[in-house]
Amino acid sequence: MFTSFQSSLGLPLAALQTVHGIWSPRSWLWVFLCGVFVALWIRALGRRDAARSDEARKPFVSGNDVADPEAARVSASHMYWGFLTALRPYYRRLLAFHAGLLPDYILWFLAAVAIWFLLPGGTP
Repeated sequence: MFTSFQSSLGLPLAALQTVHGIWSPRSWLWVFLCGVFVALWIRALGRRDAARSDEARKPFVSGNDVADPEAARVSASHMYWGFLTALRPYYRRLLAFHAGLLPDYILWFLAAVAIWFLLPGGTP
């Protein structure tokens, strides 16, 4: 149900009133615009004389030069080694279905949603 409220300036504000409260798109737009303004303001406070040379863009690893920046990267397989090792049997079966293509993920998502709604009590 849409209702109209008066702002402190006397302007009408359209809002959606639900059982959980009131959702006002104009309020969210105002918050978003304020956030963009604050982000741009913080960015403007940055140093304009900062070096933009290739030397300044090199990765910093405790003051040591890095011969190959790609070799210094930590991949997900290293970060989640314990997690992947513990769940290795599950991931082996899962990789058979994994092609890395977005349409495949959308298809799996739609299939899961369809199954959810077909189950008793799956509908809201």
